[in-house]
Amino acid sequence: MSYRLGVDVGGTFTDVLLVEEASGVTWRAKTASTPADQAVGVLNGIGKVCEQAGISLGDVGQVLHGTTVATNAILEGKGATVGLVTTQGFRQVLQIARSYVPGGLAGWIIWPKPEPLAALENTVEVSERLASDGAVIRPLDEDDVRAQLATLNGIEALAVSLINSFADPAHERRIAEIAAEVLPGVPVSLSSDVLPELREYERTVTTVANGYVQPQVERYVRTLATQLTEGGVAGELAILRSDGGLSSADAAIDAPVTMLLSGPAGGVTGAVWVAEQCGFSDLITFDMGGTSTDVRAPPPTGRAAPSRPSPTPTSSSATSPRPWPAGRSPSTSTPPAPRWPAWPTRWDSSRRRRRPRGSSTSSTRTCSAACGWSRCSRASTRATSRWSPSAGRARCTPTHSGS
Repeated sequence: MSYRLGVDVGGTFTDVLLVEEASGVTWRAKTASTPADQAVGVLNGIGKVCEQAGISLGDVGQVLHGTTVATNAILEGKGATVGLVTTQGFRQVLQIARSYVPGGLAGWIIWPKPEPLAALENTVEVSERLASDGAVIRPLDEDDVRAQLATLNGIEALAVSLINSFADPAHERRIAEIAAEVLPGVPVSLSSDVLPELREYERTVTTVANGYVQPQVERYVRTLATQLTEGGVAGELAILRSDGGLSSADAAIDAPVTMLLSGPAGGVTGAVWVAEQCGFSDLITFDMGGTSTDVRAPPPTGRAAPSRPSPTPTSSSATSPRPWPAGRSPSTSTPPAPRWPAWPTRWDSSRRRRRPRGSSTSSTRTCSAACGWSRCSRASTRATSRWSPSAGRARCTPTHSGS
């Protein structure tokens, strides 16, 4: 008979589920987690559930494991000290980010900006540059790379994220080879391997997060895999990814950033399956653990919802909500007129009002009733507004009645 083991490690408890594949009979065990070395709590739980079922570890064909090791490293700030290598001129890519501040104008005052996972003092620039199509604009200066890497003292992981490296990873891979000589024993994460996509900030922050949790994840997964093998488990160890899929132990060590939501993903996947069996299409999952609480509202199909509306208007747009704001459709040949006049102005301190740059005491400008600048008695006609410092309010008179 073949058995499968499911292990879910949380901040307080470790849950183990043993399933006999032929009959579907299950056994469950719950043990206390061991934060100092979570592998100890996992092995205790596996031994306990196997004892209940009356089997040995050699009867286990596969171990499926969801863990919060990477998640807790981020939440508790207990990851590695990461060094970052960027293209010359992009040293502050993590500090600038997307310049997004939640909460509107007040957010600039009350929002505490999170610290990047790679400190600025551990970030270096190297002389190189690639075009968006992968063409070499500036060759990689290997002497400069060696000099910059030598300044990174005390780092435990290295992340390399060069501009446009998704188009050609040659420069990043060469830096990794040099880093193995200058910084022996330091794990290196390359953005061209972790997330070979456009947008340098997203690619860089993901690569840095990969390096931030990699030493801790590698130590944990290797220890667990070794102890399972020594205990007699012949089956493979599979790690649950953030998307609900599974990866091998070696793949999880190489790309631990894919495990950031390993624990929460298991709860969501299981809740969606249970809801489908009960005939429910709408649900909210609530998963409270010893370190964090995860709340999720999966789409009815259980799949990831699209991140943005379709940019192509459909024929039913007259009766359905518009995917684009009015006047902003991609099919519009010209952009809508601005609400306010866009000409440059300067401040007239004597009269405390703004007037067109370079204008005299009286100027003529064309306005429209729809732009909100001034009102005309005939709202549908374009008008000419004559303004002077002595005038209290701009008045509009139609230029001609035919327009």
